[in-house]
Amino acid sequence: MGNNNYSPIYKGAASGGLVAAPVFHEYMQFAIQKQGVESFTAPNPGYINKPMMNGQYQNSIGGSLQIHSLLYYIDKNNPLGPIPLNPANDSQFYN
Repeated sequence: MGNNNYSPIYKGAASGGLVAAPVFHEYMQFAIQKQGVESFTAPNPGYINKPMMNGQYQNSIGGSLQIHSLLYYIDKNNPLGPIPLNPANDSQFYN
């Protein structure tokens, strides 16, 4: 949302939410009326024996701080499989 010449929509506009949000809201109301309400069967919650996958915060492994490092627990090629023996083998590990 904005002017074609990149000038402010009006002085003091704090965020795009002041302009874009009402337009998006109106569009979504229209779209929902046209499409109708859909329902779905919710899946059964599962439990995976990996701390971060179950909402448990882990902040240290082997004495060093590892905030939110999922790669210690998850092999991206087999997320439900065993904990990786050498997580540093993942090309994203040090990123």
